[in-house]
This record gives sequence, C-alpha cells and structure tokens, in this order.
Amino acid sequence: MAARYASRTRRLQAASCNARRCAGQTPREMDHVRSRSSSTGDRVVDFEALYRRYCGQVFAYALRRTSRETASDVVADTFLVAWRRLDDVPAEALIWLLAVARKTLANHLRSAERRRALAGKLAEASSVPAPAADYPTTDGSVVMKAFARIHKKDQEAIALVAWEGLTPRQAAVVVGCSSVAFRARLHRAKRRLETELARGERSAGARALEPSDRTD
Repeated sequence: MAARYASRTRRLQAASCNARRCAGQTPREMDHVRSRSSSTGDRVVDFEALYRRYCGQVFAYALRRTSRETASDVVADTFLVAWRRLDDVPAEALIWLLAVARKTLANHLRSAERRRALAGKLAEASSVPAPAADYPTTDGSVVMKAFARIHKKDQEAIALVAWEGLTPRQAAVVVGCSSVAFRARLHRAKRRLETELARGERSAGARALEPSDRTD
C-alpha cells in the first residue's frame, strides 16, 4: 500500500518538477507566455499553489475514468498545460483544469485504443491474447451495472454532477457546450439510467422466479 501511494505521489509531483524546469527557459522560449507576476519565481509559487490545491481533485476525476497509472499521467500533463498557460487560468480554476484533463484523457484513451488495436492484430498473428482494456472495472451493484450500459456521453454527464459535484453550468464548461445543452443532456442521461435500472430489476426478478436446478 505504501509503495502504491509513493508511486502516485511521484507521478503527481511530475508537473511541479516540469514547472521548475520550464522556469529555466530563455526569454525567447518563454515569449509566448505573458507573465502575471514580477518574476519567474513568483510564477512558480503561483503554479505550485494551484497544484497543491487542485491536484487531488484532478486525479480523482481521472481515476474514476481510467487506470491509476493513466490517471497520474493525465494529472502531470494537465498541470504542464496549466504551467504553460498560467495566465489563462480563470478564477474557477478547477473547472478549467477539469476541461483540460478531459481533453488530455481523451488523447490518452485514443492512444491506448490504437495500442490495443495493434496488439490485437499481433495477437491474431501470434495467437497470443491481447491485453485487457485500460479502463476501471465497476462493482457488482445494480446501479453500476446499469450505469455501465448507458452511452459514454450519458455516463460523463451524470459523473460530472454526481461524482465531481459540479453544477450543470460548471459541467457545461468542462464538456464545452452551453448550460441549456448540458441540462438537456443530463436530463436524457438520467432517464436512460432509470430505464436501465428498471430493466435490471425486472431481469433480477425474473431470475428469482426461475425454478431451482437443485434437487433435494
């Protein structure tokens, strides 16, 4: 357990280390960044404060959607973007960071999908099973089974509100749509989840009524 959390800490600290390395760049390399502080040292202080405050929440967001290792990579990449665009970070920094993390995670998942496709082709040629998908497993509850059956966009809408605790307005910023559009998406997602829950309950009830194969 200690080793696992130590590994997570090292990965989460990668973005901060990247910031310190970036601080050593020449003025020419940094001329695309508008300094909001009086010195590079102040920028590092601002960045590290941002990192300490929000890295855990960004990690939790990513971990709910992918493996621990990939989630750590997403955090590091997200905060590297935050360092490079520090002047663009708004007052609602968490919402901005989650929007960046969402795009970063999508890139990671696309890369993973390409790797799995290649592994699948190699497996067909060599008769070696391809690796399992790099996605978290769900528990055996009726709710999670129903959640797993709805569309990915419906899952995202529900997760942003129920798991991340965002308001529909904040969630709309993360996914890049209007508040009205997100509220409509969330409403449809909830209806579909309710439908899947009812279907699961009917299926469980039908199985309970089936005669037992046991003989006394």
